[in-house]
Amino acid sequence: MKLPLDKQLHFAYGQNISEITIVASMICFWISGYNQYSFEISLALGVIMSMLAGAIKEWLDSKGSGTVDINDFYATALGGIYKCAPLLVIAFLIRCSN
Repeated sequence: MKLPLDKQLHFAYGQNISEITIVASMICFWISGYNQYSFEISLALGVIMSMLAGAIKEWLDSKGSGTVDINDFYATALGGIYKCAPLLVIAFLIRCSN
């Protein structure tokens, strides 16, 4: 089954938003000198920001700028989760092994 282009774009934007968030927050943590859980926090922020972007987009659609579709939110959120979840699991396993 091929996903519609709209859902593919939402997924890609979710990935990009999470990636930008991860890089930006890692830079902020590096500058501030906080390193204990900076990677895990950055990954969680990436997921949260992709979900927030999807929610804001659907809210804007509900105000008349587009068609509201909950699947668009899911696609955006899943893009962020797809980018972050495997790295978060690896980071957790590394923390547990130390």
